[in-house]
Amino acid sequence: MNMLLNQKLTEKVLKQEDNDFNQHNLSVNNIRCACPGCVNGTLQTNNTTNSSTSGSSSTSSNSALISPPIEGVLSGYQWNLGIDRIITYSFFEDDDFSNSYYGSESGVKEVSNAVKNSYREIFSWLENVINVDFVEVDEINKDTYGDIRIQDSNNPNYAYAYYPTSAYSKVAGDVHLNSNYDRLGDTNGFQHDPGKHGYMTLVHELGHALGLSHTHSGTPLSSELDNTDNSVMTYNFTGNSAATFMPLDIAALQHLYGAKSHNAGDTTYVFGNYIDQVSVNGISLVETSNRTKQTLWDSDGIDTLDFSGLNAQSSGFHLDLRGGGLLSKTFSTTTSYSTAISYDFEVENVINSSSDDKIYLNNVKNEIRGYDTNRVTGNDKIYYATNEDILKLDYSSHEVTTRQSGQNLIINLGSNGSVELVDYYADTSNQIQILYSDIEPTADPNTDPDPDPDPVTDNQIIAQMGRITNLDHNSQTILLDHNFINPVIFAQPLSYNGSDPSIVRITDIQGDRFSVNVQETTLINGNTHSGNHTQETFSFLVLEQGVWQLSDGTIIEVGTVTTDATTRSDWHNITFNHDFTDTPIVLTQVQTDNDGTFVRTRQNNTTNNGFQVALEEEEAYLNSGHGSETIAWLAISPGQGNWDGNTFIAGNTGDQVTHDWHTLDFGNTFNTTPQFLGNIASYDGGDSSGLRHRNLSNGQVEIMIEEDTSRDSEINHTTEVVNFFAIDKIGTLTGSTNLDPNTDPDPDPTTNNQTIAEMGQITNLDHNNQTILLDHNFINPVIFAQPLSYNGSDPSIVRITDIQGDRFSVNVQETTLINGNTHSGNHTQETFSFLVLEQGVWQLSDGTIIEVGTVTTDATTRSDWHNITFNHDFTDTPIVLTQVQTDNDGTFVRTRQNNTTNNGFQVALEEEEAYLNSGHGSETIAWLAISPGQGNWDGNTFIAGNTGDQVTHDWHTLDFGNTFNTTPQFLGNIASYDGGDSSGLRHRNLSNGQVEIMIEEDTSRDDETSHTTEAVNFFAIEGTGTLTGSAKADALLGSMKQQLGSAGEDSFVVGDATESFYDNYGQQDYLEISGFDTSQDMIQLHGNANDYAIGASPLRSNDQGIFLKVAGMQDELVAIVKDSNNLDLNSNNFVFA
Repeated sequence: MNMLLNQKLTEKVLKQEDNDFNQHNLSVNNIRCACPGCVNGTLQTNNTTNSSTSGSSSTSSNSALISPPIEGVLSGYQWNLGIDRIITYSFFEDDDFSNSYYGSESGVKEVSNAVKNSYREIFSWLENVINVDFVEVDEINKDTYGDIRIQDSNNPNYAYAYYPTSAYSKVAGDVHLNSNYDRLGDTNGFQHDPGKHGYMTLVHELGHALGLSHTHSGTPLSSELDNTDNSVMTYNFTGNSAATFMPLDIAALQHLYGAKSHNAGDTTYVFGNYIDQVSVNGISLVETSNRTKQTLWDSDGIDTLDFSGLNAQSSGFHLDLRGGGLLSKTFSTTTSYSTAISYDFEVENVINSSSDDKIYLNNVKNEIRGYDTNRVTGNDKIYYATNEDILKLDYSSHEVTTRQSGQNLIINLGSNGSVELVDYYADTSNQIQILYSDIEPTADPNTDPDPDPDPVTDNQIIAQMGRITNLDHNSQTILLDHNFINPVIFAQPLSYNGSDPSIVRITDIQGDRFSVNVQETTLINGNTHSGNHTQETFSFLVLEQGVWQLSDGTIIEVGTVTTDATTRSDWHNITFNHDFTDTPIVLTQVQTDNDGTFVRTRQNNTTNNGFQVALEEEEAYLNSGHGSETIAWLAISPGQGNWDGNTFIAGNTGDQVTHDWHTLDFGNTFNTTPQFLGNIASYDGGDSSGLRHRNLSNGQVEIMIEEDTSRDSEINHTTEVVNFFAIDKIGTLTGSTNLDPNTDPDPDPTTNNQTIAEMGQITNLDHNNQTILLDHNFINPVIFAQPLSYNGSDPSIVRITDIQGDRFSVNVQETTLINGNTHSGNHTQETFSFLVLEQGVWQLSDGTIIEVGTVTTDATTRSDWHNITFNHDFTDTPIVLTQVQTDNDGTFVRTRQNNTTNNGFQVALEEEEAYLNSGHGSETIAWLAISPGQGNWDGNTFIAGNTGDQVTHDWHTLDFGNTFNTTPQFLGNIASYDGGDSSGLRHRNLSNGQVEIMIEEDTSRDDETSHTTEAVNFFAIEGTGTLTGSAKADALLGSMKQQLGSAGEDSFVVGDATESFYDNYGQQDYLEISGFDTSQDMIQLHGNANDYAIGASPLRSNDQGIFLKVAGMQDELVAIVKDSNNLDLNSNNFVFA
């Protein structure tokens, strides 16, 4: 940028001029070029070099006709950019040049500060749209100025600019403004805010400087397009003045310079009182009090236009979602003020206004909603709908009436309005899907295998595995293949493409998706930084909460806890519901981002009964506490197994993983690269730490303890135990509810296996949010998607940002700070395995038990660790994996776990090291616990293991032996908390025989990354896709039972004097009561009426649910009374024991 480069000269000088006019009334006869070459009638040449501070040169461009008709605004010239994609700009400095100017203009002088600030706004807006970085340079001497130079002068009648080519090569790209208009006053003054003609002129002249011509100069545009609704390069000024480049201008500029990735995640555009007022996350896209015109650009994601806040208009609104479409209060050829859609912006969803809307759908899958029984929505018309589109009505089918009018269907919403579907009957095979609140849609087996799943039954989809390879600091939504009911997400460790201490931060979990990003520590070496992180890879595992039996008999228990316990306060004790014979492999992860600061889990003291878990902030804020977050945890019996034909390993490294890369050898277990999840499973080192991975293959993966550098640069970490889960699988997995006949007095008969899990691997995750679509629609999915590979060395995590039943979203999140400095957070592409699991206690196909749960907590490693108690009675200490599932608090966070026993474990959120003591907002953490050892899950070999207390910041080789034939999926967590520095797990060189892992301390506080030994839990499994399991119910886990009332008086027992029944795993276990007679029947509950709530059934609108209130968590469904609508807890129908 600071190098002075020669530019190639051309033979022609071109300059565009806009002459003086008043209130937009410019005489076409006065339009002429007033540059020196045209005035003299000769072509000028000049051999002087352009002393620009950028390598940008100018040349002729290809103006071939393309669609949209951008040829109408292309001049044939553009800047040739270097690899840095930089165009510099500067403002003429009076102090340095004193009216001296290399061109023919006279009276050249500095523009006002108001004009400078306006241009800075315009450049800032534009560099989000085109693949150019605009850099302002100071004119410190006569040889230093920008490619584009802006000044006042006497020559233009109003304003003009030179194209980016000229025989006067120095003047290429220069903008000249008549100094008499550098003022406020009438609308032509250049100092006005957006919405006035003077401001639009600044945009217009910049268009010339970048290579755009007038619309009348080249191939003429049609009269419908030649106006300011479509281009600022026109002289047909209609309505209010534009504040931005318009759709044709953007298409032309993106044709010349490429498009910039912007708002690539799921974005909601909220419209204010007026159709030209748009904000994202509360930030207005154009700040002005004037009515104006603007254009929206969005490169990717599932995007929503929310018009619900618009002031009502008697004329209604014209809402055209198609590329180049206009959003306006009225529509003819032109508008007064409006918002336009860029040609390549694909809008998916619309929330309507309260006025009469005409909605024109595009060719992507659109969902139109906002039709609520409590809201007047006007008489809307919807055009161009197909069978891929959805009209969502929050009305029951009996609350509306329908009629046919010609080829149209009119749905009458009573006094609230109507919806007219244009040409609905023109093609009956291509009709829009209409969703009522009481009618489930018919599933399309080709596109939506299970859009609204039934409550969990035996041998159902309980999990989904996947891998994201391009997660960076931008939030990415991962779409799942199944719609889960109570999903949790495990998505760590991150790969190591970027070395800034980072975690995978989960920001939004829904039934069919979740969102993640790489979250870096806020500080690096005590300094703030951008948090940008290169793309990383991580595996993710979505699991339904509960105790599940996999296809091989392995038990996995999945649960959650909501806590603000941190590693520096009170760890949270988790007790397993399943009785693990051996200490299970436990993984944990934060599921929420209630407190957006950096946080992860640490776990410790795992036994066959449970473990301890806590939140861990970055090291700089370890003692600051963190907001309550939900932590998910899973516990799975250690060893190798087979889940739905996919080999897996749930393992533990032993206490040997440090800040050095440690090779975790899978042996010959996997034939292909597995998904790999992991957690630090001990808490030997108190520095904030997470797990990173690299070089994941079918034979091994490298992992290391990553201490963050938020407080200092020290990253050495003592040995820790790392739990890991590796499985050779991408897609959904099944499991069966695990029933223990010895503890269930009235066990339900065993039913068939169900899909409970899905394994996968993502190889291109970076800081941009990525949505991963699953093969199964889970009910209560959680995701395990860690550790990341180690392509980028910045400390990073897989951050889950959105979990839904059939998808989840993730990105690589780096620590906010590196060595105390802020940074971009951009991260190179990384690989990770993911495991999606239904919550519950499941028995796998080989008999292994896996328990999957969640907890919502703000416990951090520096505050009160959250204690998780398993529902399953593990014989041995299980392998526990944890991962944050939410991004309620968007700052960097991961889980740390500790003190795992066969009864439970402790888990906590861990922020980046610089903020370890700052606390973190409440997040949901998913956890899984699986019995240690080798198993077989649906034909897939797996290992659930623990490394022992030996993994440090150095790479540690985890040897799988000959377990896997192909590279497995690999999941892992630091399973101890020996080192208190904020740390995560990373891996590399994953193969069928081994993987290298290491503890990655972040560098948000400092650059010290040495970490003491930690134990790492891991789960490695061969294969991808879905896995099955059988539901396993221990004591107090009744699963769904049905009782039918008789003709006489009936009593239905939902609790006794000791306990409430059916109080685990959300919608998976409840008593279904049919034939309830309010005149004589009775329901017995534990406790008193204040402990319960009556509400609508989550499964069917004609039923009522009885919910047990749970402090800090979602109310627990304990019973559903069929065909009921008038239950009263204070009536004679209820007694309390």
